[in-house]
Amino acid sequence: GQKALDMAQENKPDIMLLDLIMPIKDGFETLKDFKSDEKLKDVKVIILSNLSQDEDRKKVMEIGAVDYMVKANVSFREIVEKINFFIKR
Repeated sequence: GQKALDMAQENKPDIMLLDLIMPIKDGFETLKDFKSDEKLKDVKVIILSNLSQDEDRKKVMEIGAVDYMVKANVSFREIVEKINFFIKR
């Protein structure tokens, strides 16, 4: 999570895929940090995780994720289509 924040500070991405289960700083904390950072708050963040609880989905959407995809339920093609959709918006 911290490495993603550091890299994003150097090279502000248009979009980011973020897992929720990560060592040291999880995806929830990382997303909060992105959305509270003036430089990164507008980066579109798609959660791509195997956590499929409705409460996890609701929590990240309230924090500011633009979408939530469960890895086990989506194909690579669907992920690419979703990325293209949000980049074009």
